[in-house]
Amino acid sequence: MSMVLFANVGLVPVSQALSGIIIKFSLQYLFIGAGVLMILLAGWAALNRETRSLGSSLLNASPAD
Repeated sequence: MSMVLFANVGLVPVSQALSGIIIKFSLQYLFIGAGVLMILLAGWAALNRETRSLGSSLLNASPAD
């Protein structure tokens, strides 16, 4: 929960400031950069063994009674 709070409170102003700086150059660069980062993150997640095995470990977990 603390990581979610950190992301919401701590990183949002940083990302907004960074976005504002990039928008001063070009709005197109902002969207291109965001798209490239999303593709890189998806590729990293697809190649990460722990991420791929997450679904199977959730299926094999026994429900708590």
